[in-house]
Amino acid sequence: MGYLRTMLMRVRALLVSMPPSQRYSIAALFAAVVVSLVMLVSWSAREGYVPVISELSGPQMTSIQEALQGSRYDYRFREGTLMVAGAQREAVLMTLTERGALPTDISSSFGFENLVEPQGFSLKTAEQQQMEYNIALGNMLARAIS
Repeated sequence: MGYLRTMLMRVRALLVSMPPSQRYSIAALFAAVVVSLVMLVSWSAREGYVPVISELSGPQMTSIQEALQGSRYDYRFREGTLMVAGAQREAVLMTLTERGALPTDISSSFGFENLVEPQGFSLKTAEQQQMEYNIALGNMLARAIS
């Protein structure tokens, strides 16, 4: 504790001996560093959007929007692609499947090829893996039937 108090008194003596312009500059730099750290932490906590279904037409987007209306999912459309938060992808696919809102041509949707794609470092629970497998199986069966 004595060491910390000694260092604090040295810093205070150094700041008092500085001209005011230098003290203001140090305070401004300290504030910039604090603001940058807060922005970095808030940016890293944000979850990115991942594509779910691409190449959607207007009526398909309307039916998907109606199916997801009132749900807890955060989604948006970008250039004909349904984008959702990464953790909600499988749940959105299951909801769309249950409500019959998947496009009739689902050749570009989630299939077994997506299960083997490397997606960076992610730890998935057994439930998430099973859900992805079920979605991929259902989509592959739908492809085969159509």
